[in-house]
Amino acid sequence: MIEGNAAPRVAVIGPSSWNMLVRLEQLPRPSPHTVFATSHLETLGGTSAGKALHLADLGVDVALVTVVGRDDRARRIRAALDHPGIHTTFLEGVGASEGHLNLMTPRGERVSIYLDGSPEASGVREAVDVAIAGASVVVCDLSAIGVAGLDRLDATGAPAWVDIHDYDGVAEFQRPFISAADVIIMNGDGMSDPLAYLGTLVRDGLSAGVCTLGSDGAVGIVGPAAAIVRVPAVPTTVVDTNGAGDAFMAGMIAQTIRAGHPGLLRDADELRTAMAAGAAQAVRAIGSAHLSPLLEGGRPARRS
Repeated sequence: MIEGNAAPRVAVIGPSSWNMLVRLEQLPRPSPHTVFATSHLETLGGTSAGKALHLADLGVDVALVTVVGRDDRARRIRAALDHPGIHTTFLEGVGASEGHLNLMTPRGERVSIYLDGSPEASGVREAVDVAIAGASVVVCDLSAIGVAGLDRLDATGAPAWVDIHDYDGVAEFQRPFISAADVIIMNGDGMSDPLAYLGTLVRDGLSAGVCTLGSDGAVGIVGPAAAIVRVPAVPTTVVDTNGAGDAFMAGMIAQTIRAGHPGLLRDADELRTAMAAGAAQAVRAIGSAHLSPLLEGGRPARRS
C-alpha cells in the first residue's frame, strides 16, 4: 500500500462543487410534463474533488487547489474535502460556489445542469505554484483555474495528466489542455472514433491516451509504436456512475507511483497494468452513491 505522506505528491488543479443528484427511471422528454424522482441526494461534486478523493483513497498524498464562494455550498465542500491525505487550498471568490443539478438514470445516462459556475478568485497563480512545487504528477482539470495550472507547468518537470471528458474534437477550450498534456484520459461519448483521435495525438508526441467506455472497459494507446491496449470493465453492481472517470484516472496515477515511475507510461505493459488499476478503482466510485465511498465513511481501498 502507498503510504500517504511518504508517497510522491500529486497536485490537482480544478473545480469542486456541491451538487443535487436526481435519479429518474428515464431522462425527461423535451416537452412539458411531470416526472417523479426515484431518489435524490445532495453531495460533493467536481472532477478535481473526485480525483483528490480517489487518490487519497489509494494512499496518495494530494495537493488540491480549488475555488469556492461565500455561501453554504462552500461550507459543505470544505467539510467534504476534510481528509488527512488531501491538502486543499480553497481560493475564495465572491458569490455562489459551483453547483450542479444532475439528472441520472439507472443506465448511467446523465444530464448535468450548471446552477452556478465557479466564482473568480485572486491568488490563483501563487496557490498553483505552491501546489506543484515538488509534485511528481500534475493534474490540470478543465476550468479557468486549470488554465492557470497549465501556465505554470514549465515550473515543474512533472508529467501533466489531463481529463478531457466527452471532448468532441472540435471545441476550442480543451485545446491548450491537450497541447500541454503528457497523458490524456477521455470518455467515448463525444466522438465516434476516440481511438483514432488519441492515436493521432500519440503519433504527434503525446505519451499515452486512454478512452473509458463504460461497461465495455477502456482502450488506450501508448509510446512511439502507438501500441493499442484494451482492458475489460470490472463486473460490479452499479449504484451511481458519478466519479467513475475520476477514479479511473486516480487508479492509473497511483499504479505508476507504485511502479516507481510516477505519471509515466512508456509501453503497452505499463499502460495495461495502469488501466487495470484504473478499472479496479472505478468500481469504488460506481459502488457508492457519492463521488467516493470516503464520503459515506467507507474504508480506504487496500493495495499491495
